This record gives sequence, C-alpha cells and structure tokens, in this order.
Amino acid sequence: MTGPVPLPARRPETPADADFLSGLFRAHRAEAFAVPGLPPADLDALLRLQVQAQVAHYRRQWPQARAEIVLDAGAAPIGRLLSARSARELRLIDIALLPACCGCGLGTRLIAALIDEAGAAGLALTAHVARDNPARRLYARLGFREHDDGGPYLAIRHAVPGREA
Repeated sequence: MTGPVPLPARRPETPADADFLSGLFRAHRAEAFAVPGLPPADLDALLRLQVQAQVAHYRRQWPQARAEIVLDAGAAPIGRLLSARSARELRLIDIALLPACCGCGLGTRLIAALIDEAGAAGLALTAHVARDNPARRLYARLGFREHDDGGPYLAIRHAVPGREA
C-alpha cells in the first residue's frame, strides 16, 4: 500500500536552469507550434523565441515572482513553480512538470502547499488557466472557482476559508 505523494523539494531557479526550462516548455508546447511542413530547424527557432517571450513576459509582469525548480527524490529537476505574493493575493503564475511526472499527484501536492501558504497568510490563491487545459479538473477538485473574464484564459480563485469567494 502506498501513502500520499510527498511534497516535492524545490529550490530557487538560477540562470543555469535555462536549458531545463526550455526543454520543459518544449515538452508541453512543441505540438501546439508544429506546423505541417515546417522544417525542424524553423520549429526549433520558433520555440526558442517563444521561451524567451514567456520569460520576458513573466519578468515584466511579476518582477517580484518567486521562481522555483521542482526536484525529484534524487534532486533532479522535474518542473517549475512560479508564484508571486502581494498584499491581496498569492498568485500562481506558472506550474509545469515534465510529462512523465504528470498524473501521479505531484501537481496536487504543490498546489495544496500553495493553498496552505495562502491560507496561513490570509490571502486568496489566484491563477489563470487555459479553457482547454485538463488541469481545470484538478483545480476544481482542490476548491478553486472559475470566473470568466472574457479572455482566452479563465481566472480561478481559491478563497481564504471563512471569506467570500
């Protein structure tokens, strides 16, 4: 019998993680950018530009963000967690795990830890999720409520217990 999935270790992201983060992005997004007939070198260049754009956007939008690398039991990188805390909320900016690490409870444990952190600080945990992202089921199971703000993503919120959602 197996017990609950332990909370994965995390460490601060460093510039040395650039190749890992690029590979993580590619693992999740390469298919979305693949155009029939696009030469592999062009797809590689496009994905490189997309990674750079994502990094620049996150740094510009959330300069105070806490960028962490998620580690397996052997301290190898298996994901990233990007969050930002303000006086009003704890924002989950990005969470991504290598595909081989998805579906085994690690994401649930990471998000539950953020829910606990936000609750201890008296803050709501907020995020945005793509409308077609299967993780919407996970967020719903963890008590997030969706709010349609008309954009391509849904705003989601996990309220502080005892406060209005």
